[in-house]
Amino acid sequence: MNKYILAILFLFVSRITLYAQPCGYPGITISSQADIDNLPANYPGCTELDGLIIFNTNVTNFNALSNITYIGRLMTSNNPLLQDFTGLSSLKKVESLMVTDGGAKSLLGLTSLDTIGHTLYIRTPLANFKGLESVKSIYKIYVQGNYVSPYPINTSFEGLEGVEEIGTIELNTPSVKSFSGLENLKKLGSLSLLNMWILESLDGLANATISDGISIVNAGALNTCGVESICRRMTENGFVKLEGNPAGCNSRAEVLTSPGCLTVFPVELISFNGTGSPEGNKLTWETSWETGNKGFSVERSANALAFKEIGFVPGATDSRIKKQYTFIDIQTNGPAYYRLKQLDWDGTSSYSKIIAVKPAGGITKVYPNPAKGHIYIEQKNSGRGYSLINRQGFTVMESNVFSNSKLDVSALPNDLYMLRVGDETFKILVNNN
Repeated sequence: MNKYILAILFLFVSRITLYAQPCGYPGITISSQADIDNLPANYPGCTELDGLIIFNTNVTNFNALSNITYIGRLMTSNNPLLQDFTGLSSLKKVESLMVTDGGAKSLLGLTSLDTIGHTLYIRTPLANFKGLESVKSIYKIYVQGNYVSPYPINTSFEGLEGVEEIGTIELNTPSVKSFSGLENLKKLGSLSLLNMWILESLDGLANATISDGISIVNAGALNTCGVESICRRMTENGFVKLEGNPAGCNSRAEVLTSPGCLTVFPVELISFNGTGSPEGNKLTWETSWETGNKGFSVERSANALAFKEIGFVPGATDSRIKKQYTFIDIQTNGPAYYRLKQLDWDGTSSYSKIIAVKPAGGITKVYPNPAKGHIYIEQKNSGRGYSLINRQGFTVMESNVFSNSKLDVSALPNDLYMLRVGDETFKILVNNN
């Protein structure tokens, strides 16, 4: 009895699993319009197809497939009568959408399609990508083919305005003129462009964040590669190949020094470092170019989280040569974290990386700094003398042998002083207010 029940349960679960899988594994090949019209009868109740391959047929429409919501691979090739994808109005997702060699004249009709899980492969002349307005995500776009008049060309990516994320854009065709239509793209993995002879602009990709490699080869009409997304990716490590393009787009250096990138990055910060010294933590940084640079706000933190401005260093405004900058933080007591806030004259700003600096490990410790009333000196060799020198170079306090640990500076004017203890030198700010 138990074996009988288990057998029935097994058949029941198997039946559910069978119907849960897409129909027509590993794919249904269509050879006529009648095949399309008969699909509902051949696969009753089916809403998901494993694959639909339409090749060299007289198919004119998909009206019989209005209940299909998913197709693993939808491929159409050499179908001269097929105008578009009207009839697939319920289709929400495909893994691959492949239109090759006159497979369809447009992508219209895919009104519910919101996801292309893997590849959008186009190898046929299409004027645009209209019909894919609801698509949000595409793993890969691959456009290939050399089409000449009287065929239309993929002049732009119009129709993909809703796409926010693309894993890879790979184009090997002289049939794309611009990336217009991808202005809302937020994330792009890699970009590979080959033989894009009529491509004039990368502006449509400007708002995306590119995370992987960039290859642009033989883009003969491309006026500039200096759009924001390209500029930002060029400042990072990663694969970059630029060959056979007009001047300004043939190397990483050419792109980064183009007018477009100089607008994106008014200041190119080459380095930012810090070291401890007896006079305080010494910060140094270098720029390779500056455009509209008002200067640098130096910020310090004890925990790398909450930063406070401790000084400002004016910039060069406009410069095309390397510039070096230095700032010494005399108010140090223990390890500190620093960052630069670069300010433009138009009010915009950007931050540098955060660096950590440990005070110099000398044999003398002087605190507090700024000093109010007293300066405390701790030294391993109490026999060393000291001298306190004002800004004008006059010694205001000194002793050949220092036996006390505290100096009374309450009578001194508020100012910056130089304290020498043995062969060590410290900058001390006296502020008795």
